Amino acid sequence: MFMYKLSNSVQSQFSAVIKGLLSDMAPDLKLVSGFALTALVLAYIPYINNTVIAFVFNLAMIMFMPGYAFVLTIFPGKTEIDITGRALLSFALSVLATFLSALILNMASRTVNIGLLMVILTIPTIIFTLKANRDRKNIPPEVRFSIDFDKVYKRAIVQFFPANEKSLNKGMTAILIITLTLSLGVLAYIVIAPGQGDRYTEFYLLGPDGMADHYPVKYSLGDINPVIVGVTNNEGKDMGYDLVITLNDNITKTIIFSEKFTVANKKTWENTINLIPDRSGNRMDMEFLLYKNDNMTTPYSRLYLWVNVTDPKTSEV
Repeated sequence: MFMYKLSNSVQSQFSAVIKGLLSDMAPDLKLVSGFALTALVLAYIPYINNTVIAFVFNLAMIMFMPGYAFVLTIFPGKTEIDITGRALLSFALSVLATFLSALILNMASRTVNIGLLMVILTIPTIIFTLKANRDRKNIPPEVRFSIDFDKVYKRAIVQFFPANEKSLNKGMTAILIITLTLSLGVLAYIVIAPGQGDRYTEFYLLGPDGMADHYPVKYSLGDINPVIVGVTNNEGKDMGYDLVITLNDNITKTIIFSEKFTVANKKTWENTINLIPDRSGNRMDMEFLLYKNDNMTTPYSRLYLWVNVTDPKTSEV
């Protein structure tokens, strides 16, 4: 009972702190924080993380939000830098932060994961936002930099839809704005989304020494020879695979190995498989079949080894 009350007390205090921060925060700071947290969450939600919605939020983080939050900590007042300079500096610093973050991720894991990139960008963005919010309180309200979204909205309405403008022109202006918005969304998708042509699965065989040679092709019945099978997932999402190895002597085709496994995006599954032919024969086709996502009708990829298997008992006779 004591722990339950303590837990409720901690939750209440945490909620009070969050509500206090939000209620005391200017609209532009709320917008930056909301964009950062939403981009971070969307990057880790399956299926949604590959949609245009997630890419728009990712693009905002990559191109503007971190730099804007940082500039607010340097120039909390509206007289220190004009709005154009603030926007350009926010863009430049965001791109620089993204480049350095991507460079660090690439050096650490030789791949740039959008989720980790959002983590690296979101944490300092939130910290700078909180610091900017505190710094604004230390200067008089009349000199604080802030964005009055209500005034911006009304000014945009006046600019795009003047009261004396004909209804036809208003309709054409609305269509133009909608078209421009959709075009920016498509551009964001093209810039950030992984190319469809780059999505593939790499399927390969290596010999026992880890090199692309010295494959086991000569067996005595009952012998065990290893071969290394590798699958690299470049499909843009986690994939399920089935590996089936068959032995075919043009009369009988049997399965000598099968395994189901999952490979995360940009990761490699590599396993040493001990091959044990179940019968003797010459020039038999040992076929390695890879299936994707439980589609066992048609193999996604095939690899072959032509093997000879001798029977020691027959040889002795």
